[in-house]
Amino acid sequence: MKIWALTDNKPGHQNQTAGLIQALSHYRTVETRWIPALPLSKSLRLLLTGHCSEFCPEQEQQADLIIGAGHKTHGGLLALRRCCGGRAIVLMRPSLPLRFFDACLIPRHDRPPEKDNVIETLGAINRIVPSTSRKTSQGLVLLGGTSRHFCWDTQAVLLQLKALFRNQADYQWIIASSRRTPGETLAAIREQFPDTELVVPQSVSGEWLPKNIQESEQVWVTEDSISMIYEALTSGAKTGVLQLPGMAGAKKSRVAGEIQRLLAERRVMTLSSGSLDKHEALDEADRCARLILEKFDL
Repeated sequence: MKIWALTDNKPGHQNQTAGLIQALSHYRTVETRWIPALPLSKSLRLLLTGHCSEFCPEQEQQADLIIGAGHKTHGGLLALRRCCGGRAIVLMRPSLPLRFFDACLIPRHDRPPEKDNVIETLGAINRIVPSTSRKTSQGLVLLGGTSRHFCWDTQAVLLQLKALFRNQADYQWIIASSRRTPGETLAAIREQFPDTELVVPQSVSGEWLPKNIQESEQVWVTEDSISMIYEALTSGAKTGVLQLPGMAGAKKSRVAGEIQRLLAERRVMTLSSGSLDKHEALDEADRCARLILEKFDL
């Protein structure tokens, strides 16, 4: 099966696309071609002409699936389908009308409508797979940072970390920051938790995070990072949420609403809600891969 993957070079979007392709490869032999997102002018030209020898030489078999995540890939998905055939699959709620795409994989917190070409997902697709091999008593803390959904509060995070480490003193904890984590937060963590390993993204490869999520018995995530919360849930780890203040004067965001839903479903825990008795791994990439293969008879 031939797959063309459009990329805007954003790690989060590439992670979604790679996760779906990885799941598809469990069922079919896959040949993947990564293509940079097409400029709007080029997408429009290809849509108008319907021909592009650069991507579709006469003797070359058309792609079976053309997959993309990120608004910059939308025009290219439609243009390459017009020129070369195949099915256009978008991994988010697109900025263009839903009917333009053959399949739209949309997280439920983006409130997808019920349509034949829409697949609702629990969180964004990712490349984590459920793990049965964990390091007993290893805990991982994942820090986000400034966002439009929550107010970042260094002191609130530090207080929760103190309580977590005190309550789970038998765990070996690792703290991992993101590129959004403020420098003042990192400095405070180094000062207050000098014996706890702190990992910054610039110091590790792209494989470090998936590996450690899958190996950790517990994963705690600041609630601004919905994608990392779902990566932890996908791995099957007990998943906790470090809470942050909402945006002052703003309506509750869809991300905040989704976290409340996860808490109500007992999929995640907070320091005040108590430990989870049961937790089941998610495998949305695998579920969606099977639905796509069945839907398009591939």
